[in-house]
Amino acid sequence: MINELLRFSNCIFNDHNNVNAQVIWIRLMPRMIRQSHRDYYEIINQILQNVYTKAGGCRPSELAYRCELPWQLFRSYLDLLVSHNLLLISSNNRPNQHYEITPKGERFLQLFAEIKDDLRPVNTV
Repeated sequence: MINELLRFSNCIFNDHNNVNAQVIWIRLMPRMIRQSHRDYYEIINQILQNVYTKAGGCRPSELAYRCELPWQLFRSYLDLLVSHNLLLISSNNRPNQHYEITPKGERFLQLFAEIKDDLRPVNTV
């Protein structure tokens, strides 16, 4: 499972054919280093999890608040997730745009949860 998530992340973050993904990745790196209490996988998981649990999608401002990210950094993550089809923008006749999770985003959540469970320390008492 770890190899599958690593392959998945390589598709997202090392797509040499997608110049926009490379630019976003380069812009995110210095900011992610400052987010030392969370790895970028955890931030992506948190964004996707918040969208997944909210029926009807989430507004961007609500997501940024729930994920405790500065707006500019949050927008970079959103652009990255939308460009790799993990999230989609849905208006559904609403005045504000909302984000909904895609099946690919749900698969990321599933893999992340499985790996997190596999890495949890075993209590031997």
